[in-house]
Amino acid sequence: MYSVNRSLVQDQLEDKQIRKIEEDLRSRKMPDDVVAGILSFLTVEKIPLDTKRIHTAMHEVKQEHPDMLESFRFSRGDLYPFSRLLEKTLFRLQNSSLISTTNPDFKNCIVSRESKEFIRRNILPLFSRNEQQQLQEMGRSFERLMTSP
Repeated sequence: MYSVNRSLVQDQLEDKQIRKIEEDLRSRKMPDDVVAGILSFLTVEKIPLDTKRIHTAMHEVKQEHPDMLESFRFSRGDLYPFSRLLEKTLFRLQNSSLISTTNPDFKNCIVSRESKEFIRRNILPLFSRNEQQQLQEMGRSFERLMTSP
């Protein structure tokens, strides 16, 4: 969540304008929110921590839902589709403890039940009912791609 540092706001702004800026910041959907939303619908707690599989799976999900993953650009002509933004997003989600790799061999990415509940309670409300349904479909597709042999 975002908050406005009032000491940085110019004196010329009225309280009404400040409240509007604060509301805009609180309601803005960021790429991290989209990926967190997708992960909140996983029925499994662990997925393989395999960069190639994660990026390839998310690239395929983007083909099904381009509007929801519009910000993510994937490279072409490499060994696999790679998104710098997806890599940064996963890093931020790990730093915020929404996902983890606490297993000893770092072969799994863990999205705990508590993390999913936090996302559903604090992040999913940013999205419309239709967008939440899309995120659920995206989560199912992502899980299928990540857990299939």
